Amino acid sequence: MRATWIADVLEHSLFNATLMTLDLHELPAAVANPWHLLVQETQQPPRPLPANTHITEVYDEAAGALLILGKPGAGKTTLMLELARNLLTRAEYSADHPLPAIFNLSSWAEKRQPLAVWLVEELHDRYRVPRKLGTAWVVSNQVLPLLDGLDEVVSSQREACIDAINHYMHEHSLVPLVVCSRYAEYMAQATRIELQRSVIVQPLTLQQIDEYLSSAGEQVAAVRSAIHNDVDLQELATTPLLLNVLMLTYQGRSLDELVAIKAPELLRRQLFTRYITRMLQRRGVETRYTPRQTRIWLANLAMQMKRHGQTGFYVERIKQDWLINQKTRFVYHVGTTLICVLIGILIGGIVIMLIGGLTAGVLQILIGLLSFGLIAGFISIMNPEMQPTEAFVWSRDIIRKEWAIVLLLTFIGGFAGILDIDQNKTVMDILTLKFADLSVISLDKVLLGMLIGTMFGGFIGVLLSGLQGGLKVMTDIHHIIKPNQEIWKSARNSILVMAISMLFVLLLVPFSRPGIILAGTFGLAGALGFGGLACIQHVVLRFLLWRSGRMPWNLPRFLDYAAERILLRKVGGGYMFVHRLLLEYFVEVGGEGED
Repeated sequence: MRATWIADVLEHSLFNATLMTLDLHELPAAVANPWHLLVQETQQPPRPLPANTHITEVYDEAAGALLILGKPGAGKTTLMLELARNLLTRAEYSADHPLPAIFNLSSWAEKRQPLAVWLVEELHDRYRVPRKLGTAWVVSNQVLPLLDGLDEVVSSQREACIDAINHYMHEHSLVPLVVCSRYAEYMAQATRIELQRSVIVQPLTLQQIDEYLSSAGEQVAAVRSAIHNDVDLQELATTPLLLNVLMLTYQGRSLDELVAIKAPELLRRQLFTRYITRMLQRRGVETRYTPRQTRIWLANLAMQMKRHGQTGFYVERIKQDWLINQKTRFVYHVGTTLICVLIGILIGGIVIMLIGGLTAGVLQILIGLLSFGLIAGFISIMNPEMQPTEAFVWSRDIIRKEWAIVLLLTFIGGFAGILDIDQNKTVMDILTLKFADLSVISLDKVLLGMLIGTMFGGFIGVLLSGLQGGLKVMTDIHHIIKPNQEIWKSARNSILVMAISMLFVLLLVPFSRPGIILAGTFGLAGALGFGGLACIQHVVLRFLLWRSGRMPWNLPRFLDYAAERILLRKVGGGYMFVHRLLLEYFVEVGGEGED
């Protein structure tokens, strides 16, 4: 929470420099508080709160059940992040205080799960909390949900989302909960959230705007003068976000072209257009990407993020549905399968050379190559969804449940080790030896054979019990700290699994033709099944997006480039637009704009 939301988002937000306390009004009619019905307060108008009232004070007075509303860019999310920072400090100093965690409701509509189930999934997907631990936290009310972006839920599912929140509140009545939403989208719903209190963030007053611009110095004198003389610009500057965009865009410049526009929507669009142009010019003469390329690629990124309900973007999380049509998706599947087949044929060729297959007939060689190719192709077809393997574990619980298999195979392995101490004797010979005849077998060979057999028997037991109970493949519990981290770790793990699989088979089976063939087969399956296939899928997908002009080939470098120009914000190993309004601008206008 601190690393992602406080350090990377709040402290580096676009308008974090706007050091002013936003005015708040209480809005009783926005929540379905059952006590309001008893005292007939449902129709009360908004009530201004005392000046300089901090959001944490409002939260405490609401007993932790709070709804925050406001216009786009008014500072709602910033207020929630400030609240989260204070609640994190409380949780650090008190074990009884629930841990605050921010969840974006835009992803709720994808599965429409009960909110408690969805919270567990989000804890796993966003914060890398294992599901078992996340479930325990949610059930025991140790998580304090801060739910942002109710308005980002698709309109057809917004009321169902409110119902899910209310149902969660009924089942977890003692846990605090905060919801944040745009005012218009929320008030358009027939259902109200059952919280204690609601506040609406007020627009900046002309006095607040003037005081802030005065403190910024002569560089924004033209901005200050234009706002004083133009009512439309005054309206635009009443939100902290757009006020800072105005300052960044027109520092030391005239606003004549902006003042000439009178339609509010066109005014805001033109402001963002000029802001993007200014940001792309602010770092000297470097022209790594043209302005048109930058706009097209950011527009495609914005559309995909909005489509998938994402607030943050991770390079390794690109999916095949980013491809725009069925034809390209077909090429993706065919290309992935063909690459896997070629890798299988390559490994098959190495295996044939090791077993002296070059002296065999042409038909036998072809059958061997095609067999490995078909195995790789089959694995690709059976796993169409990309699943990076950043880390993999066997659960101790699974092995504990399957203890009988482990014990049995350990015993069989030890017995088989004894039977294998003398290659010149048959099993029956050893079983029928008399006690006096044991001298024909040295004790050290007996102990060594039993030890080796027990070790391999136990290992096989653990392997089989893990496979039977389900091998858990998951991402690392730590945050992704650099782009494409999961893909690179998947590539490393695929090579590791391949090496271990081949070594394991060669140790179990004598170094012979069957042993080498089995080693190659298990190595190929292990490499593709544990990360290798995901790497191939990712590369093919990135290649097709690049060929279609929808993404640059070196995507992380481009995203860093956009972050340097204050169009994106880097958060750990992921990226966010500096504000949702900018994302919506790119969705609306696409790659159009000035070069």
